[in-house]
Amino acid sequence: MGIFNSSIPVEPEGPKGPPSSTFEAASIAQFWNSEFDPYAYSKVRALATYEESSFYESYDQAYKTNNFVFMCVEYLIAAILGDGYHFEGGAAKQVDDFMKLDRTESKLQMLIRDGIRFGNGMMDFGTAGKGIKTTRVLNPKDISIEIQDDPLKPKYGERLYDQGGKKLKEDYIFHLTMLEFPGKAYGMSILRPNIYFCQAIHDCGGDLFAAAKRIGYAPVDASLDLDQFKTEADKKTVIDNFKAMLEGVTSATNSYVHDRRHTLSLLAGNPGAGRILPINEMIEPWMAMCLRSFSMPLGAFLQQGANKATLQVQKQDCDASIALYRRSIANQVEMKLLPRIVGDNADIRMVWNKPSSSNAEVQSHMLVWKQLYDSGMISRECFLEQFDIKDLGTTFAPVAVPGGATGDLRPQRSPSPSNQKTNPNPPAEPKQVNG
Repeated sequence: MGIFNSSIPVEPEGPKGPPSSTFEAASIAQFWNSEFDPYAYSKVRALATYEESSFYESYDQAYKTNNFVFMCVEYLIAAILGDGYHFEGGAAKQVDDFMKLDRTESKLQMLIRDGIRFGNGMMDFGTAGKGIKTTRVLNPKDISIEIQDDPLKPKYGERLYDQGGKKLKEDYIFHLTMLEFPGKAYGMSILRPNIYFCQAIHDCGGDLFAAAKRIGYAPVDASLDLDQFKTEADKKTVIDNFKAMLEGVTSATNSYVHDRRHTLSLLAGNPGAGRILPINEMIEPWMAMCLRSFSMPLGAFLQQGANKATLQVQKQDCDASIALYRRSIANQVEMKLLPRIVGDNADIRMVWNKPSSSNAEVQSHMLVWKQLYDSGMISRECFLEQFDIKDLGTTFAPVAVPGGATGDLRPQRSPSPSNQKTNPNPPAEPKQVNG
């Protein structure tokens, strides 16, 4: 059951949170413990009045049972962490050694996954003196958060953490958020504004499959003339026998047998009997907004509607939001985690790796930077830094340049006339022939 803030007004028709004793397979209906009503707009708007923890169970169930939600969450994690990261500065080796022993990298991945799913990733520190001995990922569903609202208290305006009625030390908690707002105790999940649409996709999926199944495989619709049989039992026997005879007919669903005049037809043969509406066209705008929230280009999902140029533009637009998430994560790691490992004044920073040079987009970028380097507009160090290249003295092979110099890639002047080689046997002047 989610934790409700007592200062939030509770409306009678608002969401009650999923009951702990039932499992609704991540249906939208669980928000209100009633049947799903797509026109209950007032109930949808009422969701904004509740703390993020009220929907933790819904987020968790959606992630585990709704493949659309799972795809969006895992895509964003791969986009953020796919190329990895490293640490630079005087204390980099100390951080690397600690993270290797503690398996902190895998824990950070879990922390970011919780930050996307729940809006809050929680970690605490096992201490050893003034430093930390180990880290541990906590379940956000077990921790309630409040803002200290007493201006006379020393921690006024800061977060207070509670786990099972026990106050936690704020200095030993690493609270990772993806979307944070002033005065809010909880960070907001990226799923929150999209959960209604994601669950609608999940809820209607069964109907779509059933409709495609019926129309695609054309169930048999048979009618029998049973007027000659006097009792209902005799009629039922004839119908059952005819059903058994139709078992060999290929059909995705049950065949249909009626007590009418003798006819045999295909259900889909009637143009008005079954017709699937153009679902993609109707939901594409909503799907685009949902996918964009997770920095996924629409063309990567609806492949039939995107060409390479359009997909590239969409991807560049999404790259900006991924860069924003990375900056936020790096800032929180540098402010809350690294000081506990190496001390407050240590020289350490988190740097995101560049994509592999086998990536076509990276290759095009390298070509542009190489042209800038060749023209003398940037230094060798600037080029190497741009692509995280560690130069061991063999990154650039020495090349011969005009004038006899080697190993210098800076652009050279054109050779002077005195150094130009001349042809000892110049071609003869063409003879003029008089007409």
